[in-house]
Parts: sequence; C-alpha cells; structure tokens
Amino acid sequence: MWFNLMIIVTVFRVSLLFWKRKTGNSIGRDGRLKLRVGETFQRAFGGKIYQALHIPDTGRRGYQDIDVVLLTHRELYVLAVNNLAGAITIGNDGCWFQTNSDGSIEKHPNAVLELKEKAIVLAAYIARRGITLPENFFKLRVVFVNPSSIPEQDVLLQSEVVSYDEWQYFIKNGPGQGLRGWTEIAFHRLRNKFSVAHHQQLNFILLTAPTLDRFFGNIR
Repeated sequence: MWFNLMIIVTVFRVSLLFWKRKTGNSIGRDGRLKLRVGETFQRAFGGKIYQALHIPDTGRRGYQDIDVVLLTHRELYVLAVNNLAGAITIGNDGCWFQTNSDGSIEKHPNAVLELKEKAIVLAAYIARRGITLPENFFKLRVVFVNPSSIPEQDVLLQSEVVSYDEWQYFIKNGPGQGLRGWTEIAFHRLRNKFSVAHHQQLNFILLTAPTLDRFFGNIR
C-alpha cells in the first residue's frame, strides 16, 4: 500500500515539474502582460492589483483562474487579457471563432461569458469569507491587447469588450467619452463607496486568496 502511494506521489511530482518547465516561460510572459494591463487600470482609477487568482469553484468542484483584479474604494474590476489575433466573430452557439491569416479557424469559449462566470465565482468566494458585494460593484472588462486582433461588430456589441484601438486610447488618455461603457463606470463611482473597515476586509480577502503561483509554485 505504502509502496503504491509513493509511486503515485512520485508520478505527480514528475508530472508537475514537466508542466512547470513546459509552461513556465509562457505563463511568465503572459503574467507580465497581464500585470501591465492591471497597472494601466490602476493608474486611471487607483486601488490595488491582485493577479493570477485561482478561486475555488464549489459548484464545479474545481477552480476559476482570473487574470487581474483591481480593487478601488468604489468598484472591483475583474479583467481578462485577450491576446487573440485575426478576425474574431461569435458563432450560433455563442462561442468565439478566430480566423487566422492563413485562413484556418479556431474555436474559443466566449471570453465575456467566461469572465461573467468567473466574477460570480469570485463574488461567492468573497461572500463565504464575510462580505456580500452589490452586483454593480463589479466591473468586467475583456481587453484585446494584440494589434492584429480584429473583433467584429457582434463581439464589440458586448459592452465588456475593449478593442485594441480602444485599449491604446485608454493607455494614452485614460477613461473618457471616447470609450464604450466608461460613462457608466464614472456614474457608479459616484454612487458606490465602501467603508474603510469593509475595504480593508475586502483587501485582506483578496490578498490571501489562492493564486496560481501558490498552487503550482512561482510560475509568473
């Protein structure tokens, strides 16, 4: 029995080491890119960044990975950094389809629907740790960071999507009338205001939440 258990543990450790070697460099690059996105939002709105959250999903008995979260005194930004290139359209089943320069087509989950699901899981996790947040406290954004990305109109109609051109405008000018959805954010910023005690508690919850580097080791 103990011999079999040792074999299982050894196989797991070898598999984990292989996974980290295979993906560590790409995750590191992605991590730096996602951090830059978070820092840009932070410069515009203030607050504190939390990266690579690995939140338990009790409904599916798994985890939801969140690229970047930014906590301010008035809102919680949940950000997904999208690096797809080529034309991006929405299929009849709601999934996203990526048409590459060579004409090949790849199918991806709808990033907006995915982000909404992750936000629900994050809200439930925060509630389990003592704070129930109002729905309008969450601001969701899927940010296209690849200059070769061409999201078509059906994708851009989703208010959570920030195209590459809009992202460049945001980097240079900050939030403004030229970007879809930012007027709504500014309105809610006037309404939402957490007490200092609640904000400190929420900061502690996010600071101590599971992250990918704690789960797999330092892979950012």
